[in-house]
Amino acid sequence: SSGINAEYGDGAMLAELDRMGKIHRNMIKVELIHVQVLMAHIQDVIMQELFRYKKLGTREALNFDVENTSRAFCKLLAIQNQFISRYYEDPGSQNGHGPKQNWCTVL
Repeated sequence: SSGINAEYGDGAMLAELDRMGKIHRNMIKVELIHVQVLMAHIQDVIMQELFRYKKLGTREALNFDVENTSRAFCKLLAIQNQFISRYYEDPGSQNGHGPKQNWCTVL
């Protein structure tokens, strides 16, 4: 299994998050500020939907753990944002662990 359905231990999820980060900088060529605004919008929409579902009042909704689910989504989005941001940083600022590219040629 790969992507967000994978277990954390097999590395597939982190590889997918890294792939998604890489394509925004290298293939789609979106400026970082626009990606960060999009990530904030996505987080806002997810939070609205989670709390909207909780307020439905159905048995399933009342048993839904909205607090921990929203915290988990925020952590996932923060990790994704870091994987995206690292492709915009100077590789030297990442203690030699940055992507191998000429980072100065932004867009």
